[in-house]
Amino acid sequence: MDQLFFDQVKETAMANEKIQEAAKANDKIENFALVFGEMLEGLFIERMEGNEKIFKRLMDDDDFQAIASNHIMREVYQKIRDSEGAASEPGLVIDAPVATG
Repeated sequence: MDQLFFDQVKETAMANEKIQEAAKANDKIENFALVFGEMLEGLFIERMEGNEKIFKRLMDDDDFQAIASNHIMREVYQKIRDSEGAASEPGLVIDAPVATG
């Protein structure tokens, strides 16, 4: 069920126009992370219904939230950029933490 929750958040993020525009406009994931981080909690809240256990963990466990946020953000960024034919970011570091609100 946890994977389904994260997949739903990713799909919601990828469909969000503001997130799409930010991914397309930013060559560096670090710049995209600023916009994504501001919007991520709202995406979690949108998907909360039926996923209370994972939502509670995300809100209560900062380390878990940082790991989950980073993973989702990187997948969303790469999928949006790939769909637009944008080049992958060279030297992308997968395990870099992302600051969340």
